[in-house]
Formats: sequence, structure tokens, C-alpha cells
Amino acid sequence: MPDSEITVLIQTSYSPKKQENSVSYIPDFPDLPLEFEYALALSDTNIQGHLDRLYRIALENNGSRSTINGFNASAEYVIESLKEADACDIFVQNFKAPVWTNLGEPTLVINAENNAIKFNYGVDFGYHRYGGSSADIQNSQFVHIKNNACDPSTFPEVKGKVAIIDSNITCTLYEASYALELAGASAILISTTEFSKKLSNARIRTVEWKESDTLVTIPVLSITHSTFLTVLSSSKNTINIVTHSKIEIADTFNVFCVSREGHHNNTIVVGAHLDSVADGPGINDNGSGSSAILEFALLYAKKKLHPKNRLVFAWWGSEEDGLLGSRYFMNELNKYELDGTISKNKKVIKTAGKLKIESNGDITDIIKKKDIVMNLNFDMLGSPNIIPFILDGRSAPNKIRTESITIQKTFAELFETFGLPTILTGMNISTDFIPFMNNGIPVGGLYSGSTEIKHPQIAKLVGGVPDVPADPCYHKPCDTIDNIQPTGFHRLSKSAIYTITKFAINPDLRTYLKTENINNHTTNLNSNKLYQKLAAKINTENFSFPI
Repeated sequence: MPDSEITVLIQTSYSPKKQENSVSYIPDFPDLPLEFEYALALSDTNIQGHLDRLYRIALENNGSRSTINGFNASAEYVIESLKEADACDIFVQNFKAPVWTNLGEPTLVINAENNAIKFNYGVDFGYHRYGGSSADIQNSQFVHIKNNACDPSTFPEVKGKVAIIDSNITCTLYEASYALELAGASAILISTTEFSKKLSNARIRTVEWKESDTLVTIPVLSITHSTFLTVLSSSKNTINIVTHSKIEIADTFNVFCVSREGHHNNTIVVGAHLDSVADGPGINDNGSGSSAILEFALLYAKKKLHPKNRLVFAWWGSEEDGLLGSRYFMNELNKYELDGTISKNKKVIKTAGKLKIESNGDITDIIKKKDIVMNLNFDMLGSPNIIPFILDGRSAPNKIRTESITIQKTFAELFETFGLPTILTGMNISTDFIPFMNNGIPVGGLYSGSTEIKHPQIAKLVGGVPDVPADPCYHKPCDTIDNIQPTGFHRLSKSAIYTITKFAINPDLRTYLKTENINNHTTNLNSNKLYQKLAAKINTENFSFPI
């Protein structure tokens, strides 16, 4: 059942003058809870309009909204939309991000005694991301770094040679690669394990990269175990390696929309990354999450929400480069340990693409880490073969498990009230809630799936195609405006704003989150006549997620 039908069936006994984005005129439900009111008031058309705009931006920027393509224009659109609505106080946080770009297929050739063996890119070998810039290496000798590629004191002579290592090392790939570069290696080939079914494209870089950190400049390639054995088959073999890639340090930023009301010591950070991969427009990943939270902020401004707890909407930069925007934000909070008050006399002007944003201080002047009561993350909400995942609070670290479970259960309320199944996914997804979780802040969120194969039982529950990925266009050029499943996207968006609103207006939020074994939300909701009436009507409809 499309989202628009929810509004229609609530209006069945009344035909008022149409008032777009308002539900206060519905006489059947004069005591409609505020969180439900916002869920129903959310405009699918408006969210779709934001998606359309982001797609146009991608088309105007090499088909991408990545850090060095259409991200700036995407952020300008978000900022201008917020400014026009006077929705909040806007802050920009500038930082630098290393961007690695694949400029073309590399070649790898082994010159054996009687013939040359050319390996197949993507099958026998491939790039490691951040594995150096373009290079042309011909007839190079190689050296096998046995045992431990992490201790330079044990290296054989590698200067001017291609170093070959296996994946059984005790340090990170970056640490081994950088040590070999310092020792003079011209390139590095890293073998997969013997039974690995695919090449690695792991980043050869520190995880939480900072501007002062080094980067590897020589080529680093992943090779299969069989390629590894072929290369080592004769010490007389030489190697040709040609790579086409580059690393650059880009200026980028995060965007924040801070509510002007609400307790600052109960700050709710609502986040979505705004960038895409370089290889596509990223409309599902993550134009969907970015568009949804933009409309949430605009709707709160339009309907004049008075939150009890401060809301901070965050559009993260460089998520696709390794969660760099959210990591930078959290690192800055840890670095400064500020007092959480605005520096009234400190005018700051930050650059956001073509825009200049003036604010009363930096974002880290008004937020303390201890002020943040939770992070709600929305990364991919419109997958075409959608699996409506809720992040499983049980998989959070012990310190924040109780609160994260409460967040999970609150997301499930709207699902369960309308007869939708609750499908949980562990907190092992690489996205922007990770820095918050690792810093002891409760987390939660919604996610519509990417490479996960839809199990037939899940397909029976929610519709869609079994044994097919949730998003076959994940990180591909086909992640366009046509890659969105509108019914599922809009339902997840409604569940998101329902949950955010409920937390925003809770007068004792920290106590609510910490209450163990909280009463079953669904039972409480269904004991309310309002919800019984809504659920009874809606449950007569087909509540699947049709393709």
C-alpha cells in the first residue's frame, strides 16, 4: 500500500479542504500523538524533489556526487534549502580528505624464460585502494618477503624491486606497505589467502586518516594465491607493472543544522552521508538518507516543532572515502573537550563549495561529546529489492547496549503497529554510526540493504525478489533516480521521523533510554484505541514492499 493511501484511509469519513503537509484538521484523531502527526505529515513528493535535484547535480558533475565531483553542489543545495526555510543554525566543518582515483585498468605481466604471462585484471589481480599513483615499471626483479613483512630489520634487499608478501602478516597492510616503501621497494604485490574467492580492495591507509598522516605512493596490487605461486615459480622471472591511478588531498566539509531549542545536554545527532562513490550518482547510497533528513528538518521548521532535546542534523562528507567526515567530527570533539556553550563573540566564516557560511563559533564550540545522547544514522533507505532493516541494539557494545536496544525498539513501533515485520541487522555495517558507537554513544538507524541477498522467507514477509541483492546497483553507475523503491523508501522515512520526533519531545530522554526491559512498545501501542483503529484498517491492506 503506497504511503499516500495511509493519509486517504484516515480521511475516509471526512472531506476537508486540502491542506498539504498538515494533519491537524483530521477530526477522527483529535489526540494524534505528535510523533505520529509528523510521520503522516511527511511529504513523499518533497523528498522525491530532493532526490531529483541530487540526481541532476550528479549528471552535471561527471555522473557522480563524490568528494571531488558533485559533493560541493549537493551540500550547497542542502544549505540553501535550510537557509530559505530558516530551519536552524547552520554550521560547516572543513577538513581534508585523501581521495584515491582509479584512472584505468592496470597491467601485470610476468616475463618468464620463454614467454610472457599477462594476467587478467579483476580476476588474477586488481588495485588496492590508496595503493599509490600511476607508475610504469618494466623488467623489475622481485623479492618475496617471508614470515613478517612488518619488521624492516628482517627485510632482504628490496630497493628498486617489487616486493611480494602474503596476507598472513601481524600488522596492517598499510604499515607493511609503508615500511616497504621506506625500504625502497618500487611496488608491492599482496597475495590473498589460499582459499579466498575474491581479490581484496582494502584501503592501504590508516583507518582514521588525519591530515598529518602519511600515504603510500608506490603501486600496491592485490593478487590471487595462484598468481602469487606463478610469480614465485622461478627466481629468474621479472615483472612489468603499469598502473593508472592518483591520490590527491581534497578540501571538503560536513554540514550541520542545529535546532534553536532543546536541552543541549540531550543532543540527538541525526546523520546521513551526502557524498557518493566516484563511479555513480549515489541516489540510493546515499541520496535517499540525505534527502530524507533534509525534509525532516524542513518539516520541523514549517510546523514549528518545539523539541525538549536539541536536534543536530548532520550531512557527512567523505563517507565513501572511509567515514572521514564523521570520524573527523568525533576526533575534534575528543581533541578539544569544549564546554558546550556558544562563543557569542566568535564569528566564524567557513567555505562550503561556492558558499561562505558565517556562524557563531565552530560546531565543536557548541557540542560536547558528553552532550550527545544518541546518533541515529540513515544510510540507504530506498533499495530497489528492499530489506527493511533496523540496526540491532543487541549487537552494540555492552556500555551502550541497553540504550541502543531501546532505540531499536522505538524504530520498530511504527513497523509493528502497521503489521510490518521487524528485521534486524547487526552493527557491523561500515557507515557513519561507527565513530559514535566506538566512542560510547548509543546508536541506531534504518537501512534498506545493499549487497545482502534477500532470503526467500524475507521475500514472503515483505515482497520483492528472492535470491537477489537488495541493491544490485550498489556503488555502480546504475544507482540513479530509477534505483529507488518509492513505497519502501517512504515507509522507512516515516518510521525515521516518527522515531526522531518521539525522542526529540521526550522530557526525560536519558532515563527512558536506560530503562532495561522496557515494556513492550507494541503492546502499549496496541492498547491505545487510536493505534488499534489505525492498525485494524491498515492491516486489511497488502502491506508488502512491491518492486
